[in-house]
Amino acid sequence: MSVFATTQNITLLYSETGQVDKAIEMLGGVYSSAIQKGQNDTVTLNIGHILSVYLYGKEKYEEAFEVATDIFSRRMEIPGPDHVDTLKTANHFGELLRSTGKYGEGLLLQQNVHSKFAKKFGTDHELTFTAKIGIAFIWSDIGMKEEAISSLREILGSASPNKLILDMQLEMAKVLKK
Repeated sequence: MSVFATTQNITLLYSETGQVDKAIEMLGGVYSSAIQKGQNDTVTLNIGHILSVYLYGKEKYEEAFEVATDIFSRRMEIPGPDHVDTLKTANHFGELLRSTGKYGEGLLLQQNVHSKFAKKFGTDHELTFTAKIGIAFIWSDIGMKEEAISSLREILGSASPNKLILDMQLEMAKVLKK
């Protein structure tokens, strides 16, 4: 089993048992150690991405932003700006920009990611939906609620039934509540 798979499995167990701080500590240690050793490989970058997502989930936006910035810049070089991993990190980075009130930057990034996902996977793909959701949330935050609701309804109407639909219904309810 690879370092990434082992780290991911252990952190997932921590997360599922409510020990997200332990997961963050483990991911942070593995990531920092790999970066200090000069590792810039897919495994290291994936661990960093997961670390940033967990930090974001714990509302540690500054730390998440710092890690995501590092991962995003590394992924822009290797594997490149249009690679799916880079786009996933860019999408997460857009969420972080939104969380820190940088709506204009976040919106531009989310729109770029959405466009690339749509070209790469089509408009009915989960990654394309995820980027479109990010755009809708920014619209909601800046007062464009009708556009946000319309976009979320469009996703609900075309998405195949899965966890994404349930998540979308919950998120749409949050937008409507604001």
